[in-house]
Order: sequence, then C-alpha cells, then structure tokens
Amino acid sequence: RRQLFGRSRSQRRTVLPDHLRTEMGSANIALSRGCLDEVISRCLTIVKEAPHVADPYQTLAVAYQEKGDREREFQFSFIAATLKPSDPEQWMDLAEQCLQRHNLKLALHCYSKAVRYGPGDSHALHQRALVNQQLGHYRRALDDFSVLVKDPIINEHDKMAMYLEMAKVTHHSEHICTSLFICLSLSLSL
Repeated sequence: RRQLFGRSRSQRRTVLPDHLRTEMGSANIALSRGCLDEVISRCLTIVKEAPHVADPYQTLAVAYQEKGDREREFQFSFIAATLKPSDPEQWMDLAEQCLQRHNLKLALHCYSKAVRYGPGDSHALHQRALVNQQLGHYRRALDDFSVLVKDPIINEHDKMAMYLEMAKVTHHSEHICTSLFICLSLSLSL
C-alpha cells in the first residue's frame, strides 16, 4: 500500500531509520578497519531496533566470515537473504553451503529462490533438478529437466546428458513407459 505522505508500511520496515543509518555507517567503517567485535556489537544493536532490515545481517555475516565462524556467517547470510530475497546469486551461494552441510531440503529451498529471482538461470534450474532427484521428488525433477532441454542456450551434449537424467528419473519413479519414450526420442535425435 502506498500512503500519501512518508514511506509505505513495507518501506518503513525494510529501510533503516536515520539515527540507525549513522550507526550502520560506523559499523561499516569499523569493518573496513578490521574491528570485528565493534562491528558485531553495533550491528546487534541495530538488529534489536530494526529487525526487518537486511543490511546489518549482511554486515554481521561478513564480520563472522572474517572471524572464521562459518556457522554464524551462514545463519546471518540466510536471514539477510530472507529479508531481501531478490538476489539470486546470494541464494546460489547459500544453496552451495547447504549442500556442503548435507542439508538437501534447505538447498532445494535456496535453489528454488534462485530460480524464482533469477529467471533464465539454467545452472540454478539444473541444480534444483538434481537436488529434487536426490530427494526422490522425481516429478519435480522431471519438470525442471523438461524446461532445461527446451532452452536454446544449452548445447546438444548437455541436452543429451539431461535426456539421460530424465530417463533415470522416470525409471526411478516407475514410469517405465515414459522412460522408454525418452530413450527412444534420444536415440532418434542422434
């Protein structure tokens, strides 16, 4: 909703108030100087007053990355991505971290966000198809592979590999007829 005067309700929640913007600037200066404890202290103060703003969470993630605390870095990066979801690269990074942690369900969530906010990103769609396949969501994997093989950017060698993946997916889901049809289509296209 738009209001006639001032900021809309959603803007008020996602934009830092003026007095906290100065504090955020000081936290960023402290980060550039390498004063990580000061950065963390300032950002946590900001988060208490403005918990719906992504910027302090992103800065906290960088600070914890510099400290070598991968767990907290991941947590704050995930919160920042959730509050400001339109960055597909951030979702891809989070998905890769989820895969390293063997958290396939969260990786699937992150790849889905990357696909949603980065339409046309065939890598994100391919990764989502593979994770769906690993989780046993064969119908969803098949849907993703079906979109990928129609993409004119993907070369013929990669399309063949995807057709083979589609055949595996349909075989695992006990759709033997569909699997045979895909294999037949593949052999005719050679």
